[in-house]
Amino acid sequence: MWVEAEVFERDADVIKKGLPVSMTLDYLPSKEWHGVVDYVYPTLNSQTRTLRVRLKFDNPGYLLKPNMFAQVSLQAEQTGNTMVVPKESVIRTGQQDRVVLDFGDGQFKSVAVTLGRVGENEVEILTGLEEGDVVVTSAQFLIDSESSKSSDFKRMYHDEVPTSVWMEGEVNSVMAGHRMVNITHGPAKEWDWPEMTMDFTVADSVDIDALKSGQTLHFEVTKTDDGGYELTGIHIMTEPEVSSATVMGVINLVDAQNRIMNISRGPIEKWGRPAATMDFMLAEDVDISAFNVGDEVMFTFEIRDDFVITEISLADNTQQQDAVDHSAH
Repeated sequence: MWVEAEVFERDADVIKKGLPVSMTLDYLPSKEWHGVVDYVYPTLNSQTRTLRVRLKFDNPGYLLKPNMFAQVSLQAEQTGNTMVVPKESVIRTGQQDRVVLDFGDGQFKSVAVTLGRVGENEVEILTGLEEGDVVVTSAQFLIDSESSKSSDFKRMYHDEVPTSVWMEGEVNSVMAGHRMVNITHGPAKEWDWPEMTMDFTVADSVDIDALKSGQTLHFEVTKTDDGGYELTGIHIMTEPEVSSATVMGVINLVDAQNRIMNISRGPIEKWGRPAATMDFMLAEDVDISAFNVGDEVMFTFEIRDDFVITEISLADNTQQQDAVDHSAH
């Protein structure tokens, strides 16, 4: 039985034909299949930036069926000892990557590094650090703004109300044409700000193309002369790394207890994918009670560890809303 899987672009160099693979399925969680990488496709998907691989498994008893969704784990060959740091310790400025070294006694220094492979929690360091170096992770946004240039960290000890502060938040939307970004951020004690959602103008010195919806980040906000607030620095902590698509489909099964729907969906043109019947998980904020077997629906799903539906509505309601929208013009 052949199984098609996709791996992130950053992991493409370690995927080779013949690598051992293990696989599990939701409907038989106690069983594990073992196979190998049978073929590595020569090109990446330009939309999802992933590499397709074909895996081969024995299928005794014909338990594996076409269009099933599976979780696979590829056992890549070890490349020897590598130097790694926690993912949250890396400061991405857009022009170079840096980490902050802690020399003790309140002494810090920012150094440029060259990154290798990126894992779930760790990042490989190719150059810039030595074994045993101590790097800053927690609360690093307090020193991030000063570390790349002056390294004197005066802002950390200044008693006056600062003109700039660093906050932690999540990007909700980016309006590149207006150089604005909407962020839900935590409290800023220096300015006595509570947690809230705000629009910020983005300074010309900040690469607005680096901002994406769903990112978590530490960001610097500076008061402007006209009383406004401008985003003047960013330190992206996590990337969304989520691909999504919106498609029509028909519900075949509703498992309310496990929040799973089996849907025969239409083709996804932007990914070059044909129509298929698949299991989808439903996000926690999606109401599953309004849907029944046989309903025709329009839904948006994201590729995470599973295929996760984030929005879903009956097709009749969607078409009716479109009719109302058009009648208003």
